[in-house]
Amino acid sequence: ADAAATAATIGDEPLQHYQDFRGQVPVVVCENRRTGLETLLHEAPEVTAVVLDDAYQHRRVRPTLNVLLTEQQRPFYHDYVLPAGRLRESRGGARRADVVIVTKCEPELTEAEQAAMTAQVRRYARPRVPVLFSAYAYGAPVPVGGAATPESPEIVLLTGIAQPGPLRDYLTRAGYHIAHHAAFADHHAFTAADIATLTGQLRPGQSVFTTQKDAVRLLEPALRAAVAPLPVFYIPIQVQFLADGAAQLQQLVSPLFQPHAVV
Repeated sequence: ADAAATAATIGDEPLQHYQDFRGQVPVVVCENRRTGLETLLHEAPEVTAVVLDDAYQHRRVRPTLNVLLTEQQRPFYHDYVLPAGRLRESRGGARRADVVIVTKCEPELTEAEQAAMTAQVRRYARPRVPVLFSAYAYGAPVPVGGAATPESPEIVLLTGIAQPGPLRDYLTRAGYHIAHHAAFADHHAFTAADIATLTGQLRPGQSVFTTQKDAVRLLEPALRAAVAPLPVFYIPIQVQFLADGAAQLQQLVSPLFQPHAVV
């Protein structure tokens, strides 16, 4: 990734990572992770650890640490292999995990509920593998288009992500009224026609709320002029661990940051 990269050339998530960590962390895209790693380590020999996204079944690379993510509302132990469910392999694959992180948790998830989920995970994972819990923390709207702040709580929600439910729930709890939700498939490539339709749906005083990942695609060169005058905002998120999960993960990962460790 470099200054010329766009969502169309490297993907929306890699571009978002590049923009968030510009100058701090190199971001590389390669379908064959082994080839990508070899090229990365040749061009950036100072790199001491590599985080691979969505690589649990990528057999060309033997990881130092396997991180298994599973959502609270859709845990892997209640799911099935494709096409009956969403799993790419059987639940027994959890035995390769070195840490299991339950994601998108309700912030008020009780210790008893965490213990019950941990027991279910341990039916498939190795006995002493840490089971951690994380939740989203949402931030204030960040302007993308032509307005500095939303005029009113009346909004149009625009998403092209797999699971917009948590964002909808948060916005409702935060006092926003979603007049319309323009929901597209994950990684949807927005078009000029999409923006024109969105513009026609906006009523006076309403703003468009979206995610940071969607905002990256809305700012593609071909769409910037159409998006610029609109009151568009993205809702930033941070991942926060429940209880002492962050300290546990730090303790697990810190020893791995030695030359050429692959996470």
